[in-house]
Amino acid sequence: MNKNLSHKEEVKLEHRLTPEQVFILNVLQTPKIEVVELVANEIIHNPALLDIEYEPQEEIEDIEIEDIEFEKELREIVKEDILPYFEPEGEEEKFLEIPAKKPSMKEYLKGEIVFKTSEEEILNICGYIIELLNPKGFLEEEHENIARDLNVSIESVLKAIDILKEIEPGGFGLKGTKEYLLYQIRKENMDPLCEKIIREFYEEMLKGNFDKISKRLNISVEDVKKEIEKIKRLKPFPSIEASEDVDYVIPDIIVEMEGEEINITINELDLPFIYINPDFVDIVNNEDKYDRETVKFAKEKLKRAFLFIKGLEMRRRTFRNMIEFIIKEQREFLLKGEGYKKPLRFMDISEKLNVSVSTCSRLLKDVYVQFNDKVYNIKDFFSPPSKHKKEISRDYIKETIKKIISEEKEPLKDTEILKILLDMGIKINRRTVSKYREELNIPPYNIRRRKI
Repeated sequence: MNKNLSHKEEVKLEHRLTPEQVFILNVLQTPKIEVVELVANEIIHNPALLDIEYEPQEEIEDIEIEDIEFEKELREIVKEDILPYFEPEGEEEKFLEIPAKKPSMKEYLKGEIVFKTSEEEILNICGYIIELLNPKGFLEEEHENIARDLNVSIESVLKAIDILKEIEPGGFGLKGTKEYLLYQIRKENMDPLCEKIIREFYEEMLKGNFDKISKRLNISVEDVKKEIEKIKRLKPFPSIEASEDVDYVIPDIIVEMEGEEINITINELDLPFIYINPDFVDIVNNEDKYDRETVKFAKEKLKRAFLFIKGLEMRRRTFRNMIEFIIKEQREFLLKGEGYKKPLRFMDISEKLNVSVSTCSRLLKDVYVQFNDKVYNIKDFFSPPSKHKKEISRDYIKETIKKIISEEKEPLKDTEILKILLDMGIKINRRTVSKYREELNIPPYNIRRRKI
C-alpha cells in the first residue's frame, strides 16, 4: 500500500510510521472542539511559529521553502509542497449564532450510534432497539425476540446493547431501574455493599424494610440507611427529556444553492493565521553565524512548524472532502426532507475517500451544518443501511407507509401494508409496520374504517 500522505490524507496504521508522519496524523485527526487548543498550544511551545498578532520582520511571501537546508527531507515526508503559513477559511459575516433544536432521546441515540461502530449488522440492531426503547430509555423487549425478529445472534444483540449502554449519560437499553442502578454503581466504583443491597434486597429497599436488610447483612440499620442514601443520589433512568428548548450554535458549514450548484463554505474563523518565523529560517540558512546548539534547536522547531502547518492543511482538505461527499450524497434530503435521506455510514466515507473510520468519527464530531436558515447536526445526515438488498432508510420506509395509507380506498390492515412493501422490495416484518404506523400517529385500520 502506498504511504503517500497527499493521496491517502493519512497513512494506514498497518505500516510503520515515522515520528514525523505520526505527528502529522495526530494533527489531521484532531476533532473540531480540540483543534483551537491544539493550535494555541503549538504557538506557545514552538517559537518557530507566529500568529497574526506578531509583526513579522519580513514579508511572509519572502520565505521560500526551497531555500531551507532540510527542504528535501520535508518533501520526502509529506510527498508534496509545503506552505510557510496557514490561513483560516470563512467569511465572518456569514457565521452567526443561530438556534438549533435539541433532539429527542431517540434522535440523539440514532445520531450517536454512527460514532460508535461501523459494523453494518450492529448499526441495524442498534437502530431497531432504539425504536423499542420506552420513554425512560429502557428496553422491555426480550433479547431473544429481537434476535429472532432480525434473524441475528444473541451475541450481536448484546453487542448492540453494550454500545447503546455506553452512550452518554449511559445505561440506554438496560431492562429497568434495578439494572440501571447496578450499572451506575459499577461505573462509579461505589461501595460493593451498595451493589449487594440492590442485587439481593431491591424489593426490601423499595418497601423500606431496613431492619430485614440489616439482619440479613449483619450490619446496623444506620449503616443500611447510609448505603441507601448513596443509592438515592443515583439516577433512576437514563432518558434525555424531550425539550422544546434550543441551543444557539455557530455553524461549522454553510451550504448554499446557486441554481443547481451547491456551494460549501467552511468556518475556520476560530483559528488564527499562523506562519513561519523568518528569524528561524535565517538561522538555518546561515549556520556559520550561530552556535551549534542554536542551529540544532532552530532546525528542530522549524521542521515541526512546517509539519504542523502541513497537518492543518491536510486536516482541512480531508474535512472538506468529507463534507462535500456527505452533502452530495444527501442532496435530496436537504432539498426535500427526511423521507429522502439515503443510507449513509462512516464506512461509506472511509471507502470513498480512503481515510479511516476513526478519522471520520473524530473530524465529524459535533459539527453543525446550516442550510436555508436551518441548522443540522452532522449526525442528521447519517442513517444505517438496511440489511436487505435494497438499502432503504427507516425514514423512507415510514414515508412510504404514510403514502400507502393516504392513498388507500379501504383501510388496510398492517398485514396488507406489509404485502405492498414486500412487493416493492422493502423486506420488513408486520410488527415493524405496526410500530412505524404508530410512530406516524396513524390509528389501526379498524379505527380508520369507523371514521370513514
